[in-house]
Amino acid sequence: MCRFIPLLLMTGWMKMPISVRDWEMRETGCMGLYKTWLLVGISLLSTAGMALENYRATYSISVRGVHAGEVMHEAIFTDLTYRVDTFASPSFAAKMLGFGRITELSQGLIKNGIVYPQKYQRSMEGDEEYRLFYDYQPDQHQVSAQIGNEQQVLDYDEGIRPLDILALIVQSSLDEEHQHIANDYTLLSENKIRTYSVEVRPNEVWQMPNGENVDIHVYDQINNNRQTRVYFAQNPVRLVKLTQYKDGDVRFNLKLID
Repeated sequence: MCRFIPLLLMTGWMKMPISVRDWEMRETGCMGLYKTWLLVGISLLSTAGMALENYRATYSISVRGVHAGEVMHEAIFTDLTYRVDTFASPSFAAKMLGFGRITELSQGLIKNGIVYPQKYQRSMEGDEEYRLFYDYQPDQHQVSAQIGNEQQVLDYDEGIRPLDILALIVQSSLDEEHQHIANDYTLLSENKIRTYSVEVRPNEVWQMPNGENVDIHVYDQINNNRQTRVYFAQNPVRLVKLTQYKDGDVRFNLKLID
């Protein structure tokens, strides 16, 4: 099965086929459509002290300009813990390619504004090969992983803090809320551990449908030829847009709709 997961803030329909050749690739088992739909979506996050506020948000997803579906995020936070569940519904085009509903769960601890994930799991209706599970073992600098039907142990160096996509969304939201600019983030993508450097871009001002002007903070997260650009609205902090690139081409776009 083809496994493609760029980042970021990165989970999902990253390489949705739009050509005859791509359709043929899907028939041979390539699962690029849903991989990493990213870093996909946070939203409407604000804090009271160190705790983020519980939220529910819905994002529209497109892949290479083609509507691929919607994903809903639900998050519950305390001063010390987090839990994020996502529910992705494929568009008609995605269903025609054989993709079903995707669910994700990430949970862990929050200490002094730092996220320490404990477990992550992902599944898709009708396809056991899409199953993904992480059991974090920071004392051993390891993550026990189940990728499809295969068991693996992912080792990493001391000082690195790998995050699944949802944990990464929580961490980047906390950093934005507390006006902390990270030097980099380390993302778990299937059996890969990649570090992305963070670059600050000029702020923007967007006009909302109601005519209100909203300040937008923009960041790039870069790993070689992979790049994710994220847009955070302020007061309250919320992810309003996320665009992923590979080799300079737009591969994935996520936009807050509710």
